[in-house]
Amino acid sequence: MELWDLVLVYSRLLKSTRLDASMTILYGDTPIEQWIQPIRKALAERESVAFFDLVGRERDRSRVVGTFLAVLQLARDGELRILQDADLQDMKLVTASATPGTI
Repeated sequence: MELWDLVLVYSRLLKSTRLDASMTILYGDTPIEQWIQPIRKALAERESVAFFDLVGRERDRSRVVGTFLAVLQLARDGELRILQDADLQDMKLVTASATPGTI
């Protein structure tokens, strides 16, 4: 998965959070670790998880952005890999130790 693929998925996520609605921007001081913990927990329970499953039904902007940044951090740290079957489809997050045949 290339950086551009991640940008396209992120763009799709933002479009699904109702950009046309007026909103107030609030400062949130949520540490990245708070967003990382649920991802680690999900990957401890199973080898792969879909990004949209992590975000959940309530796709507010802060949840999408926080989860996306946590995924990028975990990928950078080598804890997970990001897979995508086709452009603009959901990202599949897999443990770094997962073997390709079991995903």
